[in-house]
Amino acid sequence: MKQLIINYKLMNKIFLLTASLFAFTVTFSADDDEVLKVMSYNIRVAFDEGENSWNNRKEIVASLIKNYDPDIIGLQEVLKTQLDDLIERLPEYSWVGVGRDDGKMAGEYSAIFFKKERFEILEDSTIWLSDTPEIPSIGWDAAFKRIITWAKIKDRITEKTFHHFNTHFDHKGEMAQLESANLLNDKVAEIAGKNPAVVTGDLNFTPDSKGYQLLVGGRRD
Repeated sequence: MKQLIINYKLMNKIFLLTASLFAFTVTFSADDDEVLKVMSYNIRVAFDEGENSWNNRKEIVASLIKNYDPDIIGLQEVLKTQLDDLIERLPEYSWVGVGRDDGKMAGEYSAIFFKKERFEILEDSTIWLSDTPEIPSIGWDAAFKRIITWAKIKDRITEKTFHHFNTHFDHKGEMAQLESANLLNDKVAEIAGKNPAVVTGDLNFTPDSKGYQLLVGGRRD
C-alpha cells in the first residue's frame, strides 16, 4: 500500500501510476479544505478460483475500500456483477464506465468510482487502446481489448473541476504498451487541456520500462 501527498496547485498534470495488483492511496493537498483521496485498485476479475473466488473476496475488497475511504477510485479488472456487489456494500459511491468487449456491459471495466454527494460527473467516456479508439477493438499486438475510461469531475466542496483517467494496459504486447502510453498522453492533453488531471491504472510495466518513460516524458514517435 502506498500513500503520497501532492500539492496540485503547483502542477498542471498529475500522473499517478501503478503496475501492481494492489491498491494505493494518494492525497492531493493544497489547503486543509482541498483534500482529495484517490485510490487505484486492481480487484482481479471474478473467475471461479476456489478460495480466491470473488464470493470469498468481495467482503474483503469492500472492507479495504471502506478502511482507506477514498474520494475517487480507479478500478481495474471489474465485471458488471462485481460493480453491483461493491455498490451494494458501498452505497456512498456511484460509478462511470463500460465493458471493454462491447462498449456496454460485456467484459472488464476500468470503472471510476466516486463519492456521489461530493462529486458531479460533468462528462465521461471510454477510449479503446488501439488505432480505432472510438470503437471496441484490439490494438497492435495486445492479447485483449484494453480501454481508458475518463471523467470530467466537479468537486462540490471546492467548486473546482479535474479530469480522472483510469486504464489497464495489456500484459503481453510490447508494442501495445508503448502505443498505449502514447495514446494515453495524447488523450490526456486533448481532453483535459490545462485542467488538472489524475491518471490511475494497472499499467503492467515497471518504472524502468520504455512505456513508463513515455508516460513521464511525453510522446515519442
